[in-house]
Amino acid sequence: MGKPKWPQTPDGVTDWEFVFEDAGEGFIPLVMMASSPVILKECATVIVQKLFTREDDGIHVMKYIIELDEIIPEASENYTDRGLIDAMKTRTANLLREIKDDRKKKAAAFLQRKKTGGDKRRI
Repeated sequence: MGKPKWPQTPDGVTDWEFVFEDAGEGFIPLVMMASSPVILKECATVIVQKLFTREDDGIHVMKYIIELDEIIPEASENYTDRGLIDAMKTRTANLLREIKDDRKKKAAAFLQRKKTGGDKRRI
């Protein structure tokens, strides 16, 4: 299985707003549909793992998995309180938005370097 093909902006970089927020295909609407803490955690974990696929991304994956563990503790598998589950979904969505904002900043920096003739490698 190869690297995912993300939607692109007219500038040729990944459209992170679409990837995260699109009502039909976005990561955040997807996690907001989770019906239990277990499904929420599994879904968010897969998203993080698919976003950070470079050889040196392991530290990022671990950081976000630890944050997800704090948001959705193991004991939460027995939670039935909708308010608690909704709070977990909101915090998970906020974590994903932090990742989205970071990705957007990196894309903007890449475009700036590209325009000024600097290093064109993506970070």
